[in-house]
Amino acid sequence: MKYFLSHEGSNEISSLSLGYNVCMCRGAMISGHKEISIEFFNRAEQHLAYLVESPNSMKDYSIALAVGVLIWQASYLQVKTEKIHYYLNVALDICKAIKAFNSDVFIRCNYILATLPHGIDQV
Repeated sequence: MKYFLSHEGSNEISSLSLGYNVCMCRGAMISGHKEISIEFFNRAEQHLAYLVESPNSMKDYSIALAVGVLIWQASYLQVKTEKIHYYLNVALDICKAIKAFNSDVFIRCNYILATLPHGIDQV
């Protein structure tokens, strides 16, 4: 953890650094430190935005795992529904690309999709 808090580590962008920022985001929220949680959430978003630009990243299940947690965190932070749908699509696209249809991420994302408010025309 010290590495990612250092100057050198804070500049690294990888699936590992994404996962680290997501974990720190959740840990801060659970500990009652909402401002710190938001800071790590924003870092995780920046890392994800960079990572999805690489075609190889869209086949990395560890990114899908991190995005799965970002989805829940986004709902706690009351992020716009459009962003939650974006995260869902990223995680589901990764699962589809690697044919991980029986994975934890794929099942959870489909559960979230089923429970999100939507109109009858979106079913």
